[in-house]
Amino acid sequence: MPIPTRLAIDGLSVRAYGRLDLLETRLVHILGSLDPTPHGTRVAEHAALAVVERSDSCVLLHDGPGIAGAALDALTLSAPDRAVVIARRGVTPWHETLASSGALVLEGPASRLLAHLADAALVIEQAHSALPHSPRIACVPGPILTAGTAGSNALLVRPDVEIVPELDQWARRLHYTAQRPRQYKIAD
Repeated sequence: MPIPTRLAIDGLSVRAYGRLDLLETRLVHILGSLDPTPHGTRVAEHAALAVVERSDSCVLLHDGPGIAGAALDALTLSAPDRAVVIARRGVTPWHETLASSGALVLEGPASRLLAHLADAALVIEQAHSALPHSPRIACVPGPILTAGTAGSNALLVRPDVEIVPELDQWARRLHYTAQRPRQYKIAD
C-alpha cells in the first residue's frame, strides 16, 4: 500500500493518494440519488464526460453508489486523471489503482470535503430538495412522475439554481465559473 500524503485542506486533516495538482483545478461535484433510474445513470455518465471533454474542470465525487458511482465509472474508463474521489469508508486497493491511473483520492470527512472543494455542483435525480454546498448549483430536470426526482425538480424553481436542459453546453460554460481559492499544505 502506498504511503499517503497527509494534507491540511482549509483546516481539514486529509490523507491524499495520487495527483495533488488536481486540487488546483476547478472542481465540479456531481451528485444525486443513491438508487437512480437507468436514465439518471446515463445522464450522470454523460455529465462526467461532458465536464472533462468540454471544459478544463475536473469532477469531484464520493465513491458511493448511484449517480456518483455512475459518473465515476465513466471517468475510470476514459479520464481517471480528471477525477477527485473522496473515499468515504477508507482507501482500498481499488482506490490505490485509481490513484495510480492519475486520479486524486482523498480520505477524510466526506461531506466537509465536498463542501470545501466544490466550485460548482450538478444535481441529477435527487429525492430531497436540500441544496449542496457550492457557490454555483445546476440541476438536470427529471420526470415529474418519478418520486426520486421530486427534490431535484423542486430545486428548479429557485433563482440561484441553473436549469440544465443540455449537458454539453452547460459544461462549456464551466470555463466562466470562478474557482474557489483553496488553502492546502502538506502536513508531514
